[in-house]
Amino acid sequence: MKKTRTVLILAGVILLITAGIIVTKTVKKHVDKVNTVDEVIFTFDPESVTEISLEKTETELSLTLTKEGDVWKDTSDEAFPVDEARIDDLLAEFKEVHASFSIEEATLSDYGLSSPEGTITVKIGDEAYTMDFGGYSTMDEKRYVSIGDGRAFLIDEDLLNELPDDRDELLKNDEIPVIAVIEEASSSGEAAFTIVYDEEKRSYTEDYVYYMDEDGEYLPLGESNVLTWVNITGYLDLSEYVSYEASAEDLSGFGLADKTITVSVRGFDQTEEEAEESGTEREELSYSVEFGFVEAEEETSAADEDAETSADEEEEIAGDTYFRVNGSEIIYKTDGSVYQDLLSASYNSLRPKEVLSVNWDNVISVDFTVEDNEYTVDFSEEPSEEDEEELVTVYRMDGEEIDFSGAEKAVDALTYTVFTELNEKGLLECAFTVHFDDEEYPEVSVEIYRYNGKNCLVYVDGVMSGQLSRSYMADAREAFLELALGEEE
Repeated sequence: MKKTRTVLILAGVILLITAGIIVTKTVKKHVDKVNTVDEVIFTFDPESVTEISLEKTETELSLTLTKEGDVWKDTSDEAFPVDEARIDDLLAEFKEVHASFSIEEATLSDYGLSSPEGTITVKIGDEAYTMDFGGYSTMDEKRYVSIGDGRAFLIDEDLLNELPDDRDELLKNDEIPVIAVIEEASSSGEAAFTIVYDEEKRSYTEDYVYYMDEDGEYLPLGESNVLTWVNITGYLDLSEYVSYEASAEDLSGFGLADKTITVSVRGFDQTEEEAEESGTEREELSYSVEFGFVEAEEETSAADEDAETSADEEEEIAGDTYFRVNGSEIIYKTDGSVYQDLLSASYNSLRPKEVLSVNWDNVISVDFTVEDNEYTVDFSEEPSEEDEEELVTVYRMDGEEIDFSGAEKAVDALTYTVFTELNEKGLLECAFTVHFDDEEYPEVSVEIYRYNGKNCLVYVDGVMSGQLSRSYMADAREAFLELALGEEE
């Protein structure tokens, strides 16, 4: 028994030694075939390429493109819009491929090249140039490739990453230009209005440069509100398309045939100041996006039909928004809320939220009423006590200097909570008039009336303009009351 065990152990040792010799010889054999090189193994003139074939095993990409004039087409689907610039970039990556190592008389399966992970073939006339991508050498941090001459190579850059994962990466998407200065924007269809940019002063303040043009009447808008609305269209995601060859008959299926909203924007790529500083010409840009909405199919049950919904509760409409850019045949899909946001856009959603936007440097006096008594605060520019050459604003009531900062802060804080057409004046709770050093727009008046326990009604220059929280009104009234009581003391 002991003798048999000894024989088996010796046989095992001999087997291991033999295997080691075989492995050593095999490794040496391969090492002997590896040559360090600095060789261009794949080169061509991108301008001369007339056909490209691309394959990628992991993503099952298999695609052949042919060039007709300057246009690339998918041979299996000529309607697919191929991005010529993307193809140019792809060819530029492969026009001159360098290898760092070559392996002569390579056994391709040893390097993952018998079943390549990817392949690119370019044709120039009748000549075809093919590169297969094998495994990745983690030790060298390089990819094995072959070009059909019996050798394997390690290339400097992993160009397998340059092959698209799928055909959609080559889609020639529409473009929405970035407009830095908006000159005009409009919405037509279910939500219709026109917005214009106008630096001409049209009210007591210079803060408003965007206006809604209502038959020649210019209604001021909040700049941030306008830009937020424009950005709904300016930064649309163009990655999810549902069709790239939509005909006129197809549009109804995307809600783009009847009830639609079209947003058009025109402007420039930079301000006049930026153009002057850079010494470049301003480029005028524009785009138009047409939106449609398709409601989701409702799945109702007996329980749903019996459920009661409050009449005051706004129900969000489920569905998808579809859109196309500049009349393109490509139809994109995005969240249903986009259409609802565009549909709800109006003067009230775009107008300034502040009751007043006062440049206090241009104010000469403020009149206010407290408990049926009228008071006036005069503003004047006077030399500073610390530096006579520096002018500061001094506030006086009946000749006595006062601190007006609290009232100024309270007026600036007045903000609408909701815009309404109510005209139900209750008790007058706060009233004041701001006078400006401006012949064209000398004053603006504000009256705040009690409405309910939560809100007050605001009238600007005698016109009902909206509601604000009673807390805002109380802060303003207390600030003016403090000035009045201070004077009486």
